[in-house]
Amino acid sequence: LQPHLPPVAAFQPDCLTLTQGMEMELKPLSDRLAQLGYERVALVETEGQWSRRGDIIDVFPVACELPVRLEWFGDELDKIREFDPATQR
Repeated sequence: LQPHLPPVAAFQPDCLTLTQGMEMELKPLSDRLAQLGYERVALVETEGQWSRRGDIIDVFPVACELPVRLEWFGDELDKIREFDPATQR
């Protein structure tokens, strides 16, 4: 519908896909979010921001209406859920 936009494959190297149960160390994930242009903040409120508190990483993807909370157990992604940025719940 948008012929002037590049094809999806052009964006593939700049995409990060996370799935429940996958294993990934938090430091490389933090580095990757910074590389993708996400701003590290204390509390996620708007698109393009992320924060980390212990084993919890909050990310507000640029293409989503709500931010996502990633809960880790060691190096395993245990839970993925959306949350309300106003209440942080």
